Amino acid sequence: MGAEELIAKAAPDTAMTDVSMTVASPSSMKERVAIEGQDDAQGGKPLEGGHGDAPACRPLEYDACMMVEPATNDDTYDVCLVKDQYGLGIYFTRSDEMAVVDQHVPFYKLPSGLPGPGEASGRIKPGDILEFIDGLDVRAQPFEATLEALRNLALGSVTLGFRSPAYLPLVETPLLEASEVLAAVTLEERNQWLENELARERKCRALADKKVLLYREEVLRLSQVNLELRTAMAKDEAKKRAADGFLACTHLML
Repeated sequence: MGAEELIAKAAPDTAMTDVSMTVASPSSMKERVAIEGQDDAQGGKPLEGGHGDAPACRPLEYDACMMVEPATNDDTYDVCLVKDQYGLGIYFTRSDEMAVVDQHVPFYKLPSGLPGPGEASGRIKPGDILEFIDGLDVRAQPFEATLEALRNLALGSVTLGFRSPAYLPLVETPLLEASEVLAAVTLEERNQWLENELARERKCRALADKKVLLYREEVLRLSQVNLELRTAMAKDEAKKRAADGFLACTHLML
């Protein structure tokens, strides 16, 4: 195996700076290979690379153009979404003037509770970098210009090009001070108290509604009784008038 191939395979996933540090002394490498090749030419043993029958290495000249570009683990992809009146359902945040899918809250739901177009695609992940909008390269644009381009998209189908970085940057979570922690605890206690009060209010409201229903039924019953009493009184008055008339007629006849 050639020396350049050994250097190229030493750290395929490292950055270019790491590769340049690995081959920082090409003169020493050429000197070592040349010396070993000279020993072999003078009758020495062939270079051993793990196999007994490995051929002797010849002196190699270092060429900067032969450096292999380290492979990247970034994954680029395109996703086709349908923009409606509620947007694409994606939250973007600024990272070096690039639009990056928010790592805290990447998506938002529709008013119906269903996932938005971005989340429903199943492809977009938190931390992905937006690079293309309908074929337009936005990598060199400011963050505000990218957001404005997204807002100005017409309703309908839109193709977004993303790049998933191999390593996501750490999300900074600021430490809370003692006063903030106390305020958070106080707010939580206040929230719990309000929830308890709301539950008690609901119970009282249910009891009040039940009493109102009972009062209504009682009023209807009393109204029916009152109607029956009025009818009975009207009948009694009619009978009394008839009796008085009969007595008046009897007195006249006598």
